[in-house]
Formats: sequence, structure tokens, C-alpha cells
Amino acid sequence: MGPASGMQKTPQAYDAAVLMTRWMFPYIGFMSLVALAGGILNTGRSSRSRRPRRCC
Repeated sequence: MGPASGMQKTPQAYDAAVLMTRWMFPYIGFMSLVALAGGILNTGRSSRSRRPRRCC
């Protein structure tokens, strides 16, 4: 008995799970790259547009 043993009982559920996995892994990767690019853009903008703050 594997971790997803219920999927073996219905082939349609297994096919749907495989399809969702094939779509979601690239989506998560691309969203990670978008978040990284947004962070890089925000870092560059904040250093030029604001004066440094005093910590204490």
C-alpha cells in the first residue's frame, strides 16, 4: 500500500492527479522566478529613491 493507494481504485482520479502535477510544478517554478524578479526590482528602487534610515 503506497501513499496514494486510493488513486489506484479510480483511474480517472489518478489521471487527474497526474495532470494537475504536470501543470503545477512548472507553475510553482515560474511564480518563484516572478517573486525573485520582483524582489530584485524592489531592492534597486528602494536604494535610489529613499534616504537611509537611522537604526537607533
